[in-house]
Amino acid sequence: GFYYEQIKAGTGPNAYYAAHIYFDYRSFTMLDGQPYDQTYGKREPISHVVGKPMFPGLIEAFQLMNKGSIYRFYFPYQLAFGASGSGDIPPYTPLIYELELHSISSR
Repeated sequence: GFYYEQIKAGTGPNAYYAAHIYFDYRSFTMLDGQPYDQTYGKREPISHVVGKPMFPGLIEAFQLMNKGSIYRFYFPYQLAFGASGSGDIPPYTPLIYELELHSISSR
C-alpha cells in the first residue's frame, strides 16, 4: 500500500480503471525531496486513460480521486518504477506525487 493526504476535496464519483482523465501533477523523489517532473508552469495538463500505461500506484491512486480533488501520494518503490527505475529515476526509488484531477469521462 501507500500513504496519501487529501489536500482538496472534489465532487462527484471517483475515477475508475479505463476512465479518461485530465490532470496536473508534481512529482518528487522521496529520498531527497527533489522535484523531478511536473505539468504546472511547464506544459498543458495531461489527458490519459487510467491504467494505460501507468505504474501500479498511480492506477490505484486515481481511483481514490474525484473531479476537482487534489491529493499527495507517497509511493514505495514497489508501486512506483520498481527495481528497474525509469529515465532519471534510479531503481528502488520511492516517490511523492501531487495530483490534481480536473475531469473524468468514459469517452
